[in-house]
Amino acid sequence: MFLIRTLPDRDYAIERSNVCFTIDAVGLLKKINKWIMKHFPELFYSQQSSIILMHFRKYELQNSKE
Repeated sequence: MFLIRTLPDRDYAIERSNVCFTIDAVGLLKKINKWIMKHFPELFYSQQSSIILMHFRKYELQNSKE
């Protein structure tokens, strides 16, 4: 099982057992969106997932301005 959590520098950490590494959050969110669109288009358009993805997009926009 993976845990994704926010770090102070707005990157994400993926932890597995005692291994922890950081990745670019915006890049991760874009990949998640693409993967969902490709494999689960019906999920992408459902109300619940739209809220999550809108949050991701809002996060992307905020960070692209900085």
